[in-house]
Amino acid sequence: MSESGARSAHTTRIAVQVVLFVAVYLLLVNARSEQINPILPGSRMAVEMVVPVIAGLLFGGWTGLAVGLLGALAAAAVATAWGLPEGELFLATLAGKQLLAALPIALSGLAAGWLRALLPSPLPAGSLLLGHLLKIPIALFAGQLTLGVVAGKLYWLGIAWETLIGVAVVTAATGIYRFGIERRPS
Repeated sequence: MSESGARSAHTTRIAVQVVLFVAVYLLLVNARSEQINPILPGSRMAVEMVVPVIAGLLFGGWTGLAVGLLGALAAAAVATAWGLPEGELFLATLAGKQLLAALPIALSGLAAGWLRALLPSPLPAGSLLLGHLLKIPIALFAGQLTLGVVAGKLYWLGIAWETLIGVAVVTAATGIYRFGIERRPS
């Protein structure tokens, strides 16, 4: 295979990976009934945030960035098309602010990809915390969060709980992938 053919096949493979991860992201963001955060009353766990982190850990930071950005924007488009009255940061109720709100999710995927070469296995999954922390100023700006809530212990306990669950999910998912896909005999 020529060098340009190999490059084209690699680009196609990355595009397929991104599309598949965006589809999983959309499925998780719309599975509303199963994601209640038990620590923060009235809030839900953003389990879709694990998808760009998994993509970043498995296929590199740029893939994680693309999955996070495209997944969040696709979720906003779906919510808009369906007329959903969502209160989520990156969905339809923040008309015009979707790109800004998609950045924390995308950056957590990018960070995971970069950290995978520097840190042992479960630690790069902690880039989920980066996504949560970057969402705070956006939520304050959008009026969906107040400084009083952010100053409360319960808020930080909820963030810690969600990050801990997310790290466990990411670690398990990447371990299963690596064991089942990367180690299969030729």
